[in-house]
Amino acid sequence: MTVGFETGVGLFLLAIGLGMGRWASRYDVKSWLTDAVWRFIFRRGWRDARRAPIQDVIDGDGELRRQFSEKADAFKADAGRIGHTRAFAKHGVLFAIASAVNFVAGIVMIAGLLLLAHAAYRWLA
Repeated sequence: MTVGFETGVGLFLLAIGLGMGRWASRYDVKSWLTDAVWRFIFRRGWRDARRAPIQDVIDGDGELRRQFSEKADAFKADAGRIGHTRAFAKHGVLFAIASAVNFVAGIVMIAGLLLLAHAAYRWLA
């Protein structure tokens, strides 16, 4: 395998992993909270964010509120159409799939980084 091909495959794996992570972040509530914490840190600075209560992170982030309200509206619409039990099952399955896709995306990105590191090692050696 040539260095150029290895680099291309590594970059492709990184792009695929990032795309999978972006798709999964729409359904994964943990990703929403992580993004909210990062936005809070960059908005207020690390020193101020360390001392702030977690409620400020949740209350002060309009994007997080929008995501929760959209998810609640989608659940209410599904519950009105297919019933509460099926709507709960649907959203629970989507959350489980998103968590699995996030895990696989992390593995794919690590594989891409390892390929890029190996290509750089071969190029420099």
